Amino acid sequence: MVWFFYSSVPFFALSLLLERFGRIGNLSIGQIAVLYGISQISYDLARMVGRGFDNFSEIVFSGDFDLFYIRPLGILCQVFASDLFLRRMAGILQGCALVLYGVEKLRLFSPLNFAEMILIIFSAFFMYLAFFILRASLTLVTLRENVFIGYLFDLVSQTGYFPIHLLKNPIRFILTYLLPVGLCIYYPVMNLLLGWHTSRYLFLSMAVSFSVFMVSLLLFSLGRRHYQSINN
Repeated sequence: MVWFFYSSVPFFALSLLLERFGRIGNLSIGQIAVLYGISQISYDLARMVGRGFDNFSEIVFSGDFDLFYIRPLGILCQVFASDLFLRRMAGILQGCALVLYGVEKLRLFSPLNFAEMILIIFSAFFMYLAFFILRASLTLVTLRENVFIGYLFDLVSQTGYFPIHLLKNPIRFILTYLLPVGLCIYYPVMNLLLGWHTSRYLFLSMAVSFSVFMVSLLLFSLGRRHYQSINN
């Protein structure tokens, strides 16, 4: 219950601003609720399932990662199974509530809309999970926790909650194409909310997120080849 209220604080603060100013850019509170909810569901789902990669430095520095090599199960499976951050369910539930609130306010109830939202959530989930795996890959090479990289990924993840079109270049370009929060979340959601009625954003979102995820797995595999035991 505490985690549910904790995850509700940012949107509550945002709703107070919306009550004062009415809109953010050209987005109403209902549209912001859907965008925020989809981002929160995918982000918290990735942190819950990928907790082992999110907390990977502790696994390495404790020596537990060395033990993974002598077990019959694959390394990736062991990292995924090493931890499950169930408290993130509070954020997932809160995100679902926000999506339902926004859908009701915008009158978007239809099976097609919900199916599109689910695809966007899973697309963003793989993108966020790729961020955690990329950070873990760097830890394998450097054998130290890079606080700057961790802070950068967390900051980029939070931008999924906000209208990216309001940002100026080069930040907007970076968050759209290099760290593709815009391609994987913002533009597909806007396609749904603003009635652009084109499937290219959804397909592009899925293609980009799965590509980034596969690249992160490849880099993690390369990082394992360069890994030297922390006990050496």
